Amino acid sequence: MRAVLAAHLWAVQVLNTRANPGDASFAAQKSVLEVLARAGFSLKARANALAILDAFVLGFATQEAMLAEVGVEVRPEELAEGMPLDAFPRIGELAAAYVDGQVRFGDAFEVGLGVVLDGIARFRNETDISH
Repeated sequence: MRAVLAAHLWAVQVLNTRANPGDASFAAQKSVLEVLARAGFSLKARANALAILDAFVLGFATQEAMLAEVGVEVRPEELAEGMPLDAFPRIGELAAAYVDGQVRFGDAFEVGLGVVLDGIARFRNETDISH
């Protein structure tokens, strides 16, 4: 889903405004729910896991689309020049890391997905996951 959204930046805006997700979204959700059911997740745990995964992937794709639109990966030097980085030294430090290529926003997706999946795995066998 993330790759598709990255290739079609306009789709992020459409997904955020549609009442009916469509057949492709339902097919993707069906696949995720099947994997979770086979792994032993309760119905409530599957519902929570699907919502969490969807929010993470869509949220990350939304941020990537916004950053691509402003050109953070393509022209970070220009963007950094227009920011009050002296007033926000930690943001300046991060901006410098983007400029010299030490940091790429997209690299955080795998890290974040790992954290999300580890968290979801923690409530696989729990029946009460309201806490």
